[in-house]
Amino acid sequence: VALYILYKASEPFRRWYRRSRSRRDRLIAAAAQRELFSEGDSSVQATGPPARLEATVAQLKAAKDYLRLAEVYESAQRHKTAAKWFKKAKDGRRAAICLVRAGRPVQAAKLFMKHGEFGLAGRYFSEQGKHIEAANAYEKNGDVASAAAAYASGKQYAEAAAAYRKYFA
Repeated sequence: VALYILYKASEPFRRWYRRSRSRRDRLIAAAAQRELFSEGDSSVQATGPPARLEATVAQLKAAKDYLRLAEVYESAQRHKTAAKWFKKAKDGRRAAICLVRAGRPVQAAKLFMKHGEFGLAGRYFSEQGKHIEAANAYEKNGDVASAAAAYASGKQYAEAAAAYRKYFA
C-alpha cells in the first residue's frame, strides 16, 4: 500500500519530467536544423517560399548536381521526388530510405535488394506481407532462421523445414 501511495504521489513529477524532456528534445532538434542551414551554401536551403525552392531546383538541375537536388527535395519533405533524384545520382540506399518515408516500402525493399541491403529488404517485405520475397532476401543475407520464419509465415512449409534443418545442422 505504501508503494502505491508513493507511486501516486510521484505521478505529477513524472508527468512534468516527460513533458520537459520532449520539449527539450524539440528545442535541440530545431537548433540543430537552424545550425545545419546556417552553415554551408545558402542556395541549397529548402526552407522558405516555394518560389525559392523552385529557383534552387532550377539552379541545381542546370548544374546537373543531382545529389544536392535530391537533398533539397528531401529537406522539403518531398520524399518521392527525392528518391527519383537519389536514383539518378546513383545513391540507391538513400533513394530507398526516401521511398520508405514516402510510404512505398515494397519499392524500397526492391531497391534495397538491388543494392545489397538484404536484411532491410527482408524486413520491409515481411512488414508488407510479402513473406516469400522476405525469405529470399533473408537467405541472401545469410539469416537462415529469419528466412525459415518468413517461409513459414508464407505457408511454404517444406522450404521452412529445409531452412530450419540447415539452421540447426
